[in-house]
Amino acid sequence: MLRQPFRGIESLRFKAGYTDYEHAELGEDGPEVIFNNRSLETRLELTHEAIAGLRARLAPRPRIRTSRRSALKAGRTRCR
Repeated sequence: MLRQPFRGIESLRFKAGYTDYEHAELGEDGPEVIFNNRSLETRLELTHEAIAGLRARLAPRPRIRTSRRSALKAGRTRCR
């Protein structure tokens, strides 16, 4: 966190997170469906100094996310 990075700005903070997740749902003969999830989340928080006793925070939060479900056939090949 940066304190008073600019005139009129009280603080500036940046956060980010990344997820890469996979799991399989099992059937009688092994995996039937595989789920893949990937996401990148970021957040930039900008807090301005108090104006007439009020303080506000601007916090845009872009997010990129992909999800995929792959069904496995009897021959154990992936279908998309």
